[in-house]
Amino acid sequence: MPRGIPYTEVSYTSPIWYRLRARQLKRFPWCRYCQLSGLRVRATHVDHVIPHRGDSELFADEANLQSLCALHANTTKQVEEILGEEIGCSLDGTPRGKNHPWHGGSPDVPKNTAQKIGRLLRDRKRK
Repeated sequence: MPRGIPYTEVSYTSPIWYRLRARQLKRFPWCRYCQLSGLRVRATHVDHVIPHRGDSELFADEANLQSLCALHANTTKQVEEILGEEIGCSLDGTPRGKNHPWHGGSPDVPKNTAQKIGRLLRDRKRK
């Protein structure tokens, strides 16, 4: 949280959020997820690594922010929040998700997972 600024409101329209967002994009101008894949794509979104769920301290915690491109902010990150784990692979092809069978997780995939994720993403956009 920025020093000397009392924080009481969790809002993406607050002056504090605009300052946090600008500072994050200036310090980390490239998409974190693209960098994990060896790409260099300019970030346009600032995202909370751990969803704040209304917690004002977590909302304003600069260590909890990451820079993302529009593609990753609007798809990959939302799917990860729904599934509860990271998706995708590192540069060497190792899956990033800790519950992936590669890391000893369960190979069982719930039925209709893709349809459920699609429905949840559509519902989020409507809100």
